[in-house]
Amino acid sequence: MRHRVIGWLKWLAGIGALALLVRCFNPAEIGRALAKADPVRVALATALYLVVLCIRSLRWGWLLRDLGIRVPFGRLLRAYVIGSYFNTFVPGGIGADLYKLYDVSRASAKTLRPAAATLVERFTGILSLTLIGFVSILVFRRELPFSPWLLGGITGGIMVAAAVALAAVGRADRIARALARLAPARWRTRLPIGRIARLADVTRDVRGNTRLYVRTFLIGLAMQGVVLVTYYVIATALDPDVPFRLILVFIPLVDLTAMVPITANGMGVKEGLMLYFLRSANLTASFSLSFSLLYRLIDTAYAIAGGILFLTARSARAPAVPPSDGPTV
Repeated sequence: MRHRVIGWLKWLAGIGALALLVRCFNPAEIGRALAKADPVRVALATALYLVVLCIRSLRWGWLLRDLGIRVPFGRLLRAYVIGSYFNTFVPGGIGADLYKLYDVSRASAKTLRPAAATLVERFTGILSLTLIGFVSILVFRRELPFSPWLLGGITGGIMVAAAVALAAVGRADRIARALARLAPARWRTRLPIGRIARLADVTRDVRGNTRLYVRTFLIGLAMQGVVLVTYYVIATALDPDVPFRLILVFIPLVDLTAMVPITANGMGVKEGLMLYFLRSANLTASFSLSFSLLYRLIDTAYAIAGGILFLTARSARAPAVPPSDGPTV
């Protein structure tokens, strides 16, 4: 119940923040900018969004195969599309990652191995995104409206933290036991030491697999490149003169910040940050908000498609709830 309440609060906070931003910066002008968007480029950006989902599905499928789980590509892609529905429209419900785990566990009768693949996928994705942002800041440092050392320090710090977290995944059992020794006695019985140890046993199998990590990281770089091109196509649909360097520098920072679960699916947070960064680069508030809203509309269109897929699939079978981690790995 508590999680549902928090989820609803995040969802309402995101809607409220988004509405407030639009209300404060001339909603009529924002509407006109959206109405004038180049439909061909909007269609191209919508197609590129699907390409990103396909690359993510391939990357996750390869990770699962390295852990002994084979799931058809079509099912993985469907799980990603349905996951976007949960991220956007289900306050306090199942998030995209949890839905993916649930769907794969139904297909493979395993729960811990998909969880391990998700952890590797998540941290390598953060590494690839921060690397692009970090390099872009260095390359365009003389053209930025902010201190490149501050921006570089932020992205570099996140990159190091993600690398440390990725390295710590296979040592989760040792970390959990160390924390258990430090925790107050009344909390120790609540720590899922056994479950964490089983997860660590799974991730330890891939910890030394350099080829796996390099391949996943490189696929993540390719995927993030397509994401940035998608943002750029959306930006040029509104204004063909927008420089690509702004996308390379600011979008990684925006997307990384939006991962912090302040609101549902980063709603309002991404738009506010986009407004702040792009206005600092002498772009208008109406462009900044229409740009972020157009991306949000494409994202929402896929979320609606995911909802349709989920409801049609659910009507064909008895309702189920995500399984808890059992002994299977």
